[in-house]
Amino acid sequence: MSLAEMVIGQTAYVRTVAHPSASTRHRLLSLGMVPGERIILEQRSPSFVIRVGWTRIALDRETAEQVFVTSEGHDGAIDTGRG
Repeated sequence: MSLAEMVIGQTAYVRTVAHPSASTRHRLLSLGMVPGERIILEQRSPSFVIRVGWTRIALDRETAEQVFVTSEGHDGAIDTGRG
């Protein structure tokens, strides 16, 4: 599922960041959005706000739709496939 499909308060683990922009992918990876990382959705509107460790990140819908997550723990989270 994509990050955009999560509900507020839901915990998930990053599978892959598939955003078409290399600079956006790099920015998200540098902020800790790496495969296997635990995230929590805190807000959906007007932007998606997620917590990654102690960092809060705001994303627009287009970006949130390109971040794929799983509800499984770390061992099952690393996947190169899409949603």
